[in-house]
Amino acid sequence: MFLYTPYLHSHPWVHSWWSWTFWISFGLLFAATVWAGIKVFTASADPGKDMWKPLKVVGVALVSALVSLWAVDFLILLVNKMGAAILTDAVKQVASLGGKQIALNGQDDGALAMGLLFSSDAALKNPPALYQMLVPQGLFLLTIIMIEILVLALFAMARFFVLCVLAVAAPLYFVGASLTSRMETLVGWWALVARTVFFQLVYAVAWNFCVSVRFAEEGKAASSGPLASPSAAFFGAKATFIEMVILLALIYVTWKFWARPTWTALKEPATLGGARVILSAAALASDASRVLGLVSKTMHDPGIGAAGIKLGEYAGRLRRRGEDLLRQSGAGEKTRNRRFEPGFFGKVIDRVAPVPERIRSVEVARVEGKPFEENGVTWSAVRIPEGETQNALKALKGAGIPDAAVRVDLNATDVILVAHGYASRAVQVLKAAFKKRIPYWTDGNYFVVLQDGIPVHVPAPPDNGINMGRWRQ
Repeated sequence: MFLYTPYLHSHPWVHSWWSWTFWISFGLLFAATVWAGIKVFTASADPGKDMWKPLKVVGVALVSALVSLWAVDFLILLVNKMGAAILTDAVKQVASLGGKQIALNGQDDGALAMGLLFSSDAALKNPPALYQMLVPQGLFLLTIIMIEILVLALFAMARFFVLCVLAVAAPLYFVGASLTSRMETLVGWWALVARTVFFQLVYAVAWNFCVSVRFAEEGKAASSGPLASPSAAFFGAKATFIEMVILLALIYVTWKFWARPTWTALKEPATLGGARVILSAAALASDASRVLGLVSKTMHDPGIGAAGIKLGEYAGRLRRRGEDLLRQSGAGEKTRNRRFEPGFFGKVIDRVAPVPERIRSVEVARVEGKPFEENGVTWSAVRIPEGETQNALKALKGAGIPDAAVRVDLNATDVILVAHGYASRAVQVLKAAFKKRIPYWTDGNYFVVLQDGIPVHVPAPPDNGINMGRWRQ
């Protein structure tokens, strides 16, 4: 399980428990099919409605539940192939020693894989025990390394156990997500499965490096390839010390990037942290849009800038979707800081190319100036985006604000007059009405939009945009 992940269908208990959850899911699907059949007949009188949609959902759920276990095994197959490619040179070098060989099939490879980290004698037909290889290095290193190996072994078993549990529960997650239309459940399940399976490659890279260090120090490195480098000569350090540091780093990486995120996801069993995954994807898309904006500014290419804007808009929609899902699940209340922050690359860009302070929010409607009285009525001026007067009037009317309480200011295209008693209510209504629109400003022959809170010049206004007037820095 350190360099190779066994296929789940080969474990009888996994297949047995998966069968149980599948039949439970099938019972839910049967009930859903009956209900969908009723909907098909009741929807037949509505020509504008896809009456087969309920049955399509049931069909997708059934197929997804059926193939779920083999879908995970297929992912394991891909990762095992990738891991074998990474370890090809090391496996060939071990085979050249004329003793035991690493088969990378999960059978009797564990002791050999661990032993090769500390001595090529582990490949002998009658190899010494691991502690015998480490005793000459001293009691301190022996103790530290044995503890590290124990922790990594526990992590490896935990990874495989989590993968088994996710596979066993897959039919319930697939069927539940399909019937409830909760996209974040599928996102969370697939993200956690992929993180758990692909983390094996991190172990493969670390093991390959440690073995190269060991073989180089013992003078048994290959004549070519990655193992030919005398890696053990790093600052004159011994291979055992380098391996101790690498294993400690591997424990930290496993904890930070697998164990802790996995625990966080498992604390939300209904969605497995799918909303947080969506927010992370939004942060990544936002960082990519920032990179495109920086490249566009450097190369003076408006086309790249336009692509960055579209990607930024997508990141914004994705972020709002993730935040809505967090609020629906109640998980958002547990976060310490609910403001959307840039991802890693966004922070790097901020250091490389300093940017103005981020604009956290834009007021698309606000009361401006002091109330004034005219013909016995007290009025307040409400600032709105330019050219949106008719849309504003329509929104206010739809919200139940009387026509007599609203006036158009003939002297301005970005102001309407609202009776003072309705002003606060009008601002709330207008903010909600323009919430999904993208604000932009004019600046000479260019337009200014916000990418993750940063003002960026673009050659054309965004789709579904609202004009906030002239840009004032």
